[in-house]
Amino acid sequence: ARASGLPINKGIIVNDALATEVPGVYALGECCEHRGQIYGVVAPAWEQAAVLADVLTGSPAPAGQQARYQGSKLYVRLKVAGVDVATMGSMDPEFETDDVLEVVEQRRSSYRKLIMRDGKLVGAMLVGNTAAAASLVQLFDRGDAMPADPLEALCPGMVGAAAAGDERVVCNC
Repeated sequence: ARASGLPINKGIIVNDALATEVPGVYALGECCEHRGQIYGVVAPAWEQAAVLADVLTGSPAPAGQQARYQGSKLYVRLKVAGVDVATMGSMDPEFETDDVLEVVEQRRSSYRKLIMRDGKLVGAMLVGNTAAAASLVQLFDRGDAMPADPLEALCPGMVGAAAAGDERVVCNC
Protein backbone atom coordinates (compact mmCIF):
# COMPACT_ATOMS: atom_id res chain seq x y z
CA ALA A 1 0.00 0.00 0.00
CA ARG A 2 2.79 2.40 0.89
CA ALA A 3 4.66 1.65 -2.35
CA SER A 4 1.51 2.38 -4.37
CA GLY A 5 1.17 5.84 -2.82
CA LEU A 6 -1.87 5.23 -0.63
CA PRO A 7 -2.07 7.44 2.47
CA ILE A 8 -0.87 5.39 5.45
CA ASN A 9 -0.65 6.07 9.17
CA LYS A 10 -1.02 2.90 11.27
CA GLY A 11 -3.03 1.45 8.39
CA ILE A 12 -4.46 2.54 5.05
CA ILE A 13 -6.40 5.69 5.87
CA VAL A 14 -10.06 5.56 4.80
CA ASN A 15 -13.08 7.84 5.18
CA ASP A 16 -16.64 6.88 6.20
CA ALA A 17 -17.23 5.35 2.75
CA LEU A 18 -14.07 3.24 3.31
CA ALA A 19 -12.47 5.08 0.38
CA THR A 20 -8.85 6.18 0.30
CA GLU A 21 -7.66 9.48 -1.16
CA VAL A 22 -6.96 7.60 -4.39
CA PRO A 23 -10.14 7.54 -6.52
CA GLY A 24 -11.63 4.06 -6.88
CA VAL A 25 -9.45 2.51 -4.16
CA TYR A 26 -11.10 1.24 -0.99
CA ALA A 27 -9.83 -0.67 2.04
CA LEU A 28 -11.42 -2.62 4.87
CA GLY A 29 -10.48 -5.01 7.64
CA GLU A 30 -7.24 -5.12 9.56
CA CYS A 31 -5.30 -3.14 6.94
CA CYS A 32 -7.46 0.00 7.12
CA GLU A 33 -7.48 2.85 9.60
CA HIS A 34 -10.79 4.63 10.11
CA ARG A 35 -10.92 7.74 12.30
CA GLY A 36 -7.56 6.79 13.78
CA GLN A 37 -8.71 3.28 14.74
CA ILE A 38 -7.53 -0.09 13.49
CA TYR A 39 -9.63 -3.07 14.53
CA GLY A 40 -7.86 -6.39 14.98
CA VAL A 41 -10.91 -8.64 15.10
CA VAL A 42 -13.34 -9.98 12.52
CA ALA A 43 -16.64 -8.31 13.57
CA PRO A 44 -15.64 -4.81 12.38
CA ALA A 45 -14.42 -6.27 9.08
CA TRP A 46 -17.88 -7.78 8.49
CA GLU A 47 -19.52 -4.44 9.33
CA GLN A 48 -17.13 -2.65 6.97
CA ALA A 49 -17.78 -5.21 4.23
CA ALA A 50 -21.54 -4.62 4.47
CA VAL A 51 -21.06 -0.84 4.21
CA LEU A 52 -18.58 -1.14 1.33
CA ALA A 53 -20.93 -3.48 -0.56
CA ASP A 54 -23.66 -0.83 -0.27
CA VAL A 55 -21.22 1.93 -1.30
CA LEU A 56 -20.03 0.02 -4.36
CA THR A 57 -23.52 -1.03 -5.47
CA GLY A 58 -25.10 2.34 -4.68
CA SER A 59 -27.65 0.80 -2.32
CA PRO A 60 -29.35 3.50 -0.24
CA ALA A 61 -28.91 3.49 3.53
CA PRO A 62 -32.08 3.24 5.70
CA ALA A 63 -32.65 7.01 5.83
CA GLY A 64 -32.24 7.34 2.05
CA GLN A 65 -28.67 8.53 2.50
CA GLN A 66 -25.47 6.94 1.28
CA ALA A 67 -24.00 4.07 3.30
CA ARG A 68 -21.41 5.22 5.83
CA TYR A 69 -19.21 3.36 8.29
CA GLN A 70 -19.40 5.00 11.71
CA GLY A 71 -16.88 2.76 13.49
CA SER A 72 -17.44 -0.37 15.52
CA LYS A 73 -18.06 -1.00 19.18
CA LEU A 74 -15.52 -3.63 20.06
CA TYR A 75 -16.13 -6.44 22.49
CA VAL A 76 -13.65 -9.28 22.81
CA ARG A 77 -13.86 -12.22 25.17
CA LEU A 78 -11.16 -14.86 25.18
CA LYS A 79 -8.86 -16.97 27.30
CA VAL A 80 -5.16 -16.10 27.41
CA ALA A 81 -2.82 -18.63 29.03
CA GLY A 82 -5.81 -20.07 30.88
CA VAL A 83 -7.03 -16.69 32.15
CA ASP A 84 -10.43 -15.30 31.11
CA VAL A 85 -10.21 -11.83 29.55
CA ALA A 86 -12.99 -9.52 28.32
CA THR A 87 -12.52 -6.06 26.86
CA MET A 88 -14.79 -3.50 25.23
CA GLY A 89 -14.39 0.04 23.98
CA SER A 90 -11.67 2.35 25.30
CA MET A 91 -9.00 0.88 27.55
CA ASP A 92 -7.87 4.24 28.90
CA PRO A 93 -9.61 7.54 29.66
CA GLU A 94 -9.53 9.92 26.70
CA PHE A 95 -10.73 13.06 28.48
CA GLU A 96 -9.95 14.61 31.84
CA THR A 97 -13.61 14.28 32.77
CA ASP A 98 -13.70 10.49 32.16
CA ASP A 99 -14.26 8.46 35.33
CA VAL A 100 -12.18 5.35 35.99
CA LEU A 101 -13.04 2.58 38.41
CA GLU A 102 -10.46 -0.16 39.03
CA VAL A 103 -10.76 -3.21 41.25
CA VAL A 104 -7.66 -5.31 41.89
CA GLU A 105 -7.94 -8.59 43.76
CA GLN A 106 -4.36 -9.80 44.13
CA ARG A 107 -5.17 -13.08 45.87
CA ARG A 108 -7.70 -13.99 43.17
CA SER A 109 -5.47 -12.71 40.34
CA SER A 110 -8.30 -10.51 39.15
CA TYR A 111 -8.30 -7.03 37.62
CA ARG A 112 -11.40 -5.09 36.54
CA LYS A 113 -11.54 -1.60 35.10
CA LEU A 114 -14.39 0.60 33.86
CA ILE A 115 -14.07 3.81 31.84
CA MET A 116 -17.16 6.03 32.07
CA ARG A 117 -18.06 9.26 30.31
CA ASP A 118 -21.14 11.36 31.06
CA GLY A 119 -22.61 8.54 33.13
CA LYS A 120 -22.21 5.91 30.39
CA LEU A 121 -19.78 3.05 29.93
CA VAL A 122 -17.24 3.73 27.16
CA GLY A 123 -14.78 0.95 27.99
CA ALA A 124 -14.00 -1.96 30.25
CA MET A 125 -11.27 -4.51 30.89
CA LEU A 126 -11.86 -7.65 32.91
CA VAL A 127 -9.01 -10.08 33.62
CA GLY A 128 -9.51 -13.20 35.71
CA ASN A 129 -13.05 -12.39 36.84
CA THR A 130 -15.29 -11.82 33.82
CA ALA A 131 -18.62 -12.53 35.56
CA ALA A 132 -19.95 -9.03 34.84
CA ALA A 133 -19.00 -9.11 31.13
CA ALA A 134 -22.47 -9.88 29.74
CA SER A 135 -24.25 -7.11 31.66
CA LEU A 136 -21.44 -4.64 30.90
CA VAL A 137 -21.67 -5.42 27.17
CA GLN A 138 -25.37 -4.55 27.28
CA LEU A 139 -24.68 -1.22 29.00
CA PHE A 140 -21.86 -0.50 26.54
CA ASP A 141 -23.70 -1.56 23.39
CA ARG A 142 -26.99 0.17 24.19
CA GLY A 143 -25.43 3.30 25.66
CA ASP A 144 -27.53 2.89 28.79
CA ALA A 145 -26.79 4.98 31.88
CA MET A 146 -24.55 3.42 34.49
CA PRO A 147 -25.98 2.80 37.96
CA ALA A 148 -25.41 5.61 40.48
CA ASP A 149 -22.80 3.34 42.06
CA PRO A 150 -20.77 1.81 39.19
CA LEU A 151 -19.69 -1.03 41.48
CA GLU A 152 -23.22 -2.40 41.03
CA ALA A 153 -22.45 -2.99 37.34
CA LEU A 154 -18.97 -4.35 38.01
CA CYS A 155 -19.90 -6.54 40.96
CA PRO A 156 -23.54 -7.58 40.41
CA GLY A 157 -25.30 -8.75 43.56
CA MET A 158 -22.50 -7.60 45.85
CA VAL A 159 -22.92 -3.87 46.36
CA GLY A 160 -25.55 -3.06 48.93
CA ALA A 161 -26.47 -6.74 49.41
CA ALA A 162 -25.61 -6.55 53.09
CA ALA A 163 -27.02 -3.06 53.59
CA ALA A 164 -29.63 -2.84 56.31
CA GLY A 165 -33.04 -1.74 55.10
CA ASP A 166 -32.30 -2.63 51.46
CA GLU A 167 -35.79 -3.67 50.42
CA ARG A 168 -36.04 -5.03 46.91
CA VAL A 169 -39.31 -6.10 45.39
CA VAL A 170 -39.10 -9.69 44.21
CA CYS A 171 -42.77 -10.18 43.40
CA ASN A 172 -45.63 -7.72 43.26
CA CYS A 173 -48.44 -10.29 42.93
